[in-house]
Amino acid sequence: MQVVVNEQHIAQRARSARFHTFAGLGFMLGGLVVSFVGIEYIGWAYGSLLAGLFFFNAGARDRLRFARRPREDELVATALRGL
Repeated sequence: MQVVVNEQHIAQRARSARFHTFAGLGFMLGGLVVSFVGIEYIGWAYGSLLAGLFFFNAGARDRLRFARRPREDELVATALRGL
């Protein structure tokens, strides 16, 4: 049985996952720095932390789907190899 996989799409999503993960960490680090600047910037700090949480979770989710080995499509391909 033949399994068709869009490798270019998978590679693009893996790169996007890495970008989102590091962007999320950057936002969280920025929120930490802003929180130490002064109490008048606490809204910016919370906003940055929430954005960082969103980006980091999106990157981690896509990283589990597209960047780890073996992916689901690779498992299916090995299982169907004998058919």
